[in-house]
Amino acid sequence: MKQIAILVIVLLIIIGAGIWEMSYLKESSTYFLTDINNTYQIAERKDYKLAKNEAEKLQEVWKDIRKIWAIFIDDSQMDDVGDRLVSFVSYIETENEEEIKHSYNILYSAVRNVVEFECLKAENIF
Repeated sequence: MKQIAILVIVLLIIIGAGIWEMSYLKESSTYFLTDINNTYQIAERKDYKLAKNEAEKLQEVWKDIRKIWAIFIDDSQMDDVGDRLVSFVSYIETENEEEIKHSYNILYSAVRNVVEFECLKAENIF
């Protein structure tokens, strides 16, 4: 009986940790995507000075998020988001309108894909 109780407790801890992980990933990605979108909108208005400042803040936010995401997410996915972010920021710094838009779309998709990949779905399991 004691073994079953321990098993149930461990199972509940694992399930609780999984629920917390999904909640954190969704919440943090929503905030990050909002910051990315805001930075893009500023760049789209051609206010590059402010966009550059926001891009620097975006990189700091990514450094903070990356520390926690590293626990749950595959390194290759995080490297992909990091590389896409570097491209996005560099195009903002060079004020290249077309490349800003293109890199924004790719970065936005990369962040969304990370969360979708981590979601508990039958297609992700089988």
